[in-house]
Amino acid sequence: MKKLFSILLVACLLMSVCAGAMAEEFKGLDSSDYSQFPLVKEGEKLTITVAHIRDAAYGVDVEDMWFWTWAEKVTGIDFEVQQILSSSKADLLPLMFAGGDVPDLLLGLSLTTAEISRYGVAEGQLKDLTEWITPERMPYLTAWFEAYPEAKALCITPDGALYPLPGFQNIVYTHGVGGNTTQFNVAWMEANNQEAPKTLDELVALLYAHKAAMPDGTPVASHASKRGAETNESGILGNLLYAFGFLGGREYGIDVAVKDGKAVIPAGHQDFKAYLELLKKFYDDGIMMKDYYTADDLAVQTLIQENKSLIAGQVYHIIPDAARFQEWKYLSPVSSEYTATPLAKASTPFKVGTCLVGAKVTDEELDALLRFLDFFYCEIGGLYTWDGPIAGSDDLLGFSEGWVYDYSTGSTGSRIFLDVTAGKYSSGTEYVKGVIGANCNGFGNRSHSLTNEKLTYMYEITQYVQDPTMENFIPYVWAEDHGDGWGRIWIKANIAPYAVPGFPEIVYFDEDTQEEVDEIRMVMDAYIETNVAKFVTGARDLAEFDQFVKEIEDLGLRDLEAIYQEAYDAYLAAK
Repeated sequence: MKKLFSILLVACLLMSVCAGAMAEEFKGLDSSDYSQFPLVKEGEKLTITVAHIRDAAYGVDVEDMWFWTWAEKVTGIDFEVQQILSSSKADLLPLMFAGGDVPDLLLGLSLTTAEISRYGVAEGQLKDLTEWITPERMPYLTAWFEAYPEAKALCITPDGALYPLPGFQNIVYTHGVGGNTTQFNVAWMEANNQEAPKTLDELVALLYAHKAAMPDGTPVASHASKRGAETNESGILGNLLYAFGFLGGREYGIDVAVKDGKAVIPAGHQDFKAYLELLKKFYDDGIMMKDYYTADDLAVQTLIQENKSLIAGQVYHIIPDAARFQEWKYLSPVSSEYTATPLAKASTPFKVGTCLVGAKVTDEELDALLRFLDFFYCEIGGLYTWDGPIAGSDDLLGFSEGWVYDYSTGSTGSRIFLDVTAGKYSSGTEYVKGVIGANCNGFGNRSHSLTNEKLTYMYEITQYVQDPTMENFIPYVWAEDHGDGWGRIWIKANIAPYAVPGFPEIVYFDEDTQEEVDEIRMVMDAYIETNVAKFVTGARDLAEFDQFVKEIEDLGLRDLEAIYQEAYDAYLAAK
């Protein structure tokens, strides 16, 4: 990567832009007001090694990425960056720790709490930051911890150490529902006089009505979720578990869920058999794809594009045209004989695992590194981790035209990427995951302002960064002509009212317990996946379900549930 000399950021002249055209000039925020930069004196050298995630679909080489070039320029730190492809992370991350050569900074790698416990608590390869997070060194993060002490508690492992730097996401302005949810083709439903289902039986009848009306279609536009990957369609059939009273578990019934107030692994519960019987019927009758367990994204996308499905996930990713994605809505979860009350799992706005520090970092390196990372907890710093700089900012460094807040779009306007409107990039996703390239959305401030009560959402902060006078400020509402906004409108209206807390998303175990969990899951997870697929496709008779439960009990199922139950009891006691 090209080395850059340290310079102090200067006040930048920003431009208000409407529909991509330059208009009235005004003075915008100077990002040097929000940092301790530069962090290295001119003429001196400080090197920080980094392992950074690279998006497999949109990522670019380090030298073509805005984020690290800007970071070197404003801090004076020499960042030596090793990119890890998101598609290869599951294989490369264990190798990196096994070799004991952990970089100073791990950014965007999204370690699980199990990995944090293993590499931090058990192996000592992560740095305990407890004594380093001070008001002098990290004033912004300190303020967040004071405002949300529960977020700090979620960073602390059983040995009392604090390894991850957290992320704050949509705390004030959110729908509070975790996981992928299911959109329905309401245009087809209305055209065929079909009402929104309120019960599981009505949902099943609706799917079969679609199949009868469209024999060459497939009502469920989804394929099997990939372990370790997040796909748009991964949660559709897993969401059916809600109707069987399971809060969580994913479609294979592998992950811990809450049912009837207890922590369970759904695959080992008797009600899971009824779920499998339903999926088997779907498979036999063409309600789901015959190659469900082997199909790729393209097969699913084709179904949606050709309008041959009834339910799908996040349709706007596949159909960007507003007139078409607005034909799909998130509908409310359904009740059943297994749950009288429709269920959806509530999410936490706090994230951990995206930003950690290697244990071999020196004190000098750590001091500079934490001062750098603190910048991303202020308002403009939070924007930089995803959107990058505003149009007209010197911080753009010639990489792009940046973004503007365009008040002419929708009822409250929206953030526009000028390079996308100019056709240089196909979408905002390609722009932010490629040329901007921070890819660390689970770290820093992606929520609101702690000092300005009007700024309750990142789009409102975007307005403020563009015009600190707030003369044209409009409280933000989700735009119907934006796919994400359209989805959030209907999630908040139809799903959020049923959201209840499930098993905590962030939980740590001590070294011995984590080792036991890992040993059980290493064998049991794959066994469950394989046999669930066999039950659904008919390769194994569902008459053998009780035998299957006995088999996974022999692999440690009940011991695992006892561990989760203890953690769940502790979570409830601490609330």
